[in-house]
Amino acid sequence: MQQMKKILDKGGTPVFTTYAVEIGDSLWNALYAYASSKAYSINGVFEEDNQKFAVLQDADNKYYRLDFSVDEAAGFVPAESLVELTDYEPATEPQFSAEAVAAYAASVEAETESEEEPAKEAASEEEVVETPAEEPAAEEEAPAEEPVSYVLDEIPEYIELQTQFNAAQQQIAELQEQISTLTTENQELTAFKAGIDRKAKEELINQFYMLSDADKKDCMDNIDTYSLDDIEAKLSIICVRNKVSFDLDKPNTKKDTTFSLDSIDSTRN
Repeated sequence: MQQMKKILDKGGTPVFTTYAVEIGDSLWNALYAYASSKAYSINGVFEEDNQKFAVLQDADNKYYRLDFSVDEAAGFVPAESLVELTDYEPATEPQFSAEAVAAYAASVEAETESEEEPAKEAASEEEVVETPAEEPAAEEEAPAEEPVSYVLDEIPEYIELQTQFNAAQQQIAELQEQISTLTTENQELTAFKAGIDRKAKEELINQFYMLSDADKKDCMDNIDTYSLDDIEAKLSIICVRNKVSFDLDKPNTKKDTTFSLDSIDSTRN
C-alpha cells in the first residue's frame, strides 16, 4: 500500500504491480538456500501476472529478479538466470524482519554444524582405527628379493631351439648354393641355345643368296631378336618384291643373277 501510495503521489507508470505471496516454511527454506548459496539476501517475494518471483540483493546493494515456480510434484523450481533490476526501489518497511532473518540464519548455521560434527567424529574414529593397522604392515615388509640370473647354455629349451636354428641356417645356405648352381647352368644353357639358334638363322639367311647384303641387312642386325619364321617371312617378301627365284637349294657360285617372272611366263606361253 505504501508503494502504491508513493507511485500515485509521484505519478508515472509503476515498474511492476506487486502482490504479497504466501510464504510457508518449505518455500522460505528453498529460497533462503538458493540465495545464500549465491551470496544473496532476500529482499521480498512477489507475484505478477501469475508469475512468482523473488527480489534478491547482493553485497553491492544491487537487486535481481528470480522467477520461480512451486508445485507439489517438482517443489521449488528457480529460473536458470537472474535479471538485474536497475530501477527497483525497495519498500520502506521490509517484507521480512531483519531480526527474524538473522535468527533463522543462525539456526541454519547451528543445524549445519550439528550435522557436520558426527561426520567429523566418525572420520576421526576411522583415522584412529586405521592407524594401528598400518604399523604392523610396515613391520611385516619382506626384504626385496635379489634378481635371479640364468645361464642360457644350461637351459634345455634354449639349447634345443639353438640347435634347430643352426640346422635351419645350414639348410638355407645349402639351398642358396643350389640356386646359384642352377642359375649358372641355366645361363650356360641359354647361351648355348642362343648360339644354336643364331647359327640356324645365319644358315637360313645364307640360303637367300639371290638377295643382296642390303636386302638382308635388317635380318642380320636383328638376328637375335627375329625368330626363324620371322626371318624367312621377311626375306621371302623381299624376293617377291624383287621378283627373284625361290630356288634356295643352289648356292650362288657365280655372279648374282636376277630372274624375271615375266620372261618365264612368256616362254611357257
